[in-house]
Amino acid sequence: MKAYQEAGLRVYLALDIRDQSQLIFGNDDQFLGRLPGKLRNQVIENIMAETLSLEDFKNVFRELIEDEPAGVNLCFGPPGPHWCSDQILKTLVRMAREYNRPIFTHLAETESEYSYGPRYYGESLITHLQRLGFLDIDLTAAHGVHLKEVDLDQLGAHGVNLVHNPSSNLRLQSGIAPVSKMRERGINIALGTDNLSLDDRDDIWQEMRLASVLAGLKNERLDPYYSLQMVTSNGAGLLGRSGELGSIERGKKADLTLINLTDNILSSYMRDDVDPVEVLTARCRPRDVESVVIDGKIVYNNYEHVSKNREEIVRKQKENLEKEYNKSNYHEKKEIIEHLIPYVEEYYSNPEK
Repeated sequence: MKAYQEAGLRVYLALDIRDQSQLIFGNDDQFLGRLPGKLRNQVIENIMAETLSLEDFKNVFRELIEDEPAGVNLCFGPPGPHWCSDQILKTLVRMAREYNRPIFTHLAETESEYSYGPRYYGESLITHLQRLGFLDIDLTAAHGVHLKEVDLDQLGAHGVNLVHNPSSNLRLQSGIAPVSKMRERGINIALGTDNLSLDDRDDIWQEMRLASVLAGLKNERLDPYYSLQMVTSNGAGLLGRSGELGSIERGKKADLTLINLTDNILSSYMRDDVDPVEVLTARCRPRDVESVVIDGKIVYNNYEHVSKNREEIVRKQKENLEKEYNKSNYHEKKEIIEHLIPYVEEYYSNPEK
């Protein structure tokens, strides 16, 4: 939280909590029972993570919000219903109302995630979440790749926000989200990377291009103005802050990204008869950004970070990653996972065994 504050960034930090499905979308204990004794012990000791209890999570959240820095907004981030018991989901609904904070989660990213509903709840994923009151709070769901039209009807009726993550869905081969069908129902759609973009660059300009191109594969059209809207006003909308953020208007916070259109290749395309929004969404790259202003404060100026030295940040990050790598028992875990993969494949081909 301190790093975001020092960098002058505004952030919504969603705290993760989960209590099931660490190994497969199903009962971990039953799956572990399928494994040979030695491999089972190795998986328990080296692969399965120790999870925070629900009571400890509540206490941690209370402590953190008491010392919440300016610009940092803590909220709830259950990774998805298949990773969280109903007890956790219902508790988060109560906490979201108590603290007036949004919930961010993943939803129907893969076919396996979508089929989890009928298999384990005996009803669709969306219907089950609705029954828990999960759709009646300030909810934003990432992906929605495999949602059916009836699901989108329910989400639209409850005002749920969705985040389209095109390159992440390509990387994991999850599919292409039905953006046009979402829009038909008035669903607010923002654009994201899921922190797992195609090349780990988290380049939002690239996401805009991918979203536009991939829409064509579904016989849909995503015009450049809507692509830009997804990363500006729609993003502000899912935070419930359309009155302060997302567009350049009198009375709103001065959040600006300044692009140099004269000293780079973009200048070749800037003509009186060319729409600048089309140029930006089709060709702009991070290196074309000259300055960034957040809430009236310049945080990036003349291609350099104002408060931080980029080289120093990169150096420290490399050091930290090296330390984490050395502590991780990477090669041992990799070998265990390689032995585990055939059992995972067998489980999904015959989960009732």
